Parts: sequence; structure tokens; C-alpha cells
Amino acid sequence: MSSNLFFPDNRGRYDRVQQLSNNIGTVKGLCAQSYTRISTQAGHIDEIRDKMMKKSGFKTIQELSDSIAATLPDSERDQYLNLMKALQDTDVFLGNASSVLTCVLGIAGGLRFFTGNARLVISVCGEGIFRAEFARGFKLFATGQLQEGTRVMRGVARWARQHYQFLGELTSKTARAVRVLRIFNTVLEFVAKWAAIHDFFCDRFSVQMQFDQFKQTEALYTAWYAMASSYDTVNSDDDDNIGLTPEQKAKILNKQGQTYMNDHEKNLASITDAVVWEECATYDRLTAGVYHGDDPNLAEVQRFLAEQAQKNPDEITAAGTK
Repeated sequence: MSSNLFFPDNRGRYDRVQQLSNNIGTVKGLCAQSYTRISTQAGHIDEIRDKMMKKSGFKTIQELSDSIAATLPDSERDQYLNLMKALQDTDVFLGNASSVLTCVLGIAGGLRFFTGNARLVISVCGEGIFRAEFARGFKLFATGQLQEGTRVMRGVARWARQHYQFLGELTSKTARAVRVLRIFNTVLEFVAKWAAIHDFFCDRFSVQMQFDQFKQTEALYTAWYAMASSYDTVNSDDDDNIGLTPEQKAKILNKQGQTYMNDHEKNLASITDAVVWEECATYDRLTAGVYHGDDPNLAEVQRFLAEQAQKNPDEITAAGTK
């Protein structure tokens, strides 16, 4: 890029674009690393799910899924089945996405140790898996596989929108749907264009927020693996477990599971626009003499994000993927 060609009147604008571009590139790399760690935990969970199925006599994931569905009240069953329908789209999701869901929900015979919170548990699972799979697409994009990465991200965003629409959470603007779709659609908009300082700035903000959420998704998958490991332990043939009833085993997992879910909700809620804004400002302060004349303020960034949240991801086409 030539500073004279694109910014003949102000070299500072060129330098600012370069700084924001470099920062975006750095965060893209961190996002890719984050997905690698998520994928590792998903693989561990998949292994424990295989052991769970063998011990319980299930020969297929569908048999395990049917057993889980049978434990749920009608509304939660519909929520679960709609989520499973999305995850079984193998053109978008990896096979271990549904494996993770069935493993987490299959622990302790479904959701007995989350009594009264089945809908919330399934919602947390769906949000975590949608974000993990979106991270996979983002890693593909960030590592040069632009078309495949964009295709995966668009597919995940489309299924997430359909799922939240099925739950009636789009019109009510629930925090969970907004938290997922606002950033998904903003990142997809970032993929689709490469423009002026205002847009670079907003893109950097949204990618930073996505990375912060990826980090929490990492923690969630780590917690799920720990919970699955605990399930594996209490259902082993060790002397300490002989004589334990299913209810006693479920009680052992209850406190652990509730703690993980509460921590996840609290940590995600802490990723606010103001917090991400300060993270970006901290990076900017590391570079002296940067031109800030075209930087949008927080309110302008929030308006940009709100505009992206209203877009249908099917209408966003990345450059070169038409």
C-alpha cells in the first residue's frame, strides 16, 4: 500500500491504518491459537463420550441422543433437538460438535444434576459450541484458507440465527442471542471488506471482542472436559465407587457442574464494550505519535456493531467468495 496513493494529504492516516491492520493480524493469530486449544479439549471430551457410550450400552450417538431427549421436558426437548439438527449439518460443523453436546448432557443421565435449569444448560452448550465452531472457521480464514473459513463462519452464523429464532430469542433481543450474533455478524462484515480508518477501528474492536469470547470458550471446554473426567472417575470400578447409587454419583458432579456454569456466565458477562474498548486503547498507547483524528468514539463503534447485528449473515459475501 502506498501512503501517497491512498493518503496523499496525511501520512498519519496511512500509519494508523497500518497499525490497526497489524493489530488485527496479531489478534487473528491469537484467535487461531485459541481454536487449537478448544479443539484439543473437544478431542478429549470425545474420547470420554466413547467410554460413556460403551459402558452404557449405546452403539451410536443417535441412541445416546434419544436417551438424553427422553429425560427432558417437552420445551427443553424441542430446544435440544433443534440444536442437534443444526450440529448434524456436516457441511458446516465437525462431527465432534454433536459429540461434545451429547457427552456434556449425557453426564449423570442427562440433566438430573442441573434440576430446574435444563434450558439454561442447553443454552450454554449451544452458545459454547456455536462459538467454538465459528472459531474453527476464523482460524481457517486467519491462516489463509479464506473461502473455506468464510463458508464455515457463515454457516455457523446462519444456524445460530435459525436456532435463536426457533427459541423466540431474536425478537426479544435476549442477551445470549445478541452476544453470539452481534459479534458473528460483525466479524463476517470484517471478512467482507477492507476500508477506511473508521472501519478498521471497528473491525479491530470486534475481532478483539471475539478473541476475548474465544478465551472464555476455551475455559468452558476445559471445564466440560474436567466434568467429563469426573464422570469417568465416579463411574469407574474403583473400590471408592462401589455401592454408589446414580443419585449419589450425580450429587458428586452437581457442585462442580454448577460452579463451571456460573463461572462461565459471569466471565462472559464481564466482556463488555467498555472493557474491550480499554483493551484496544491500551494497545494504541504502546505506539507514540499515532494519528487519532479519524478514530470513532465508543458510541460510534457501538452503533456500527448494532447495525451489523441486524444483518442476515446470508447477505454478507466476502470478497472473492461470490
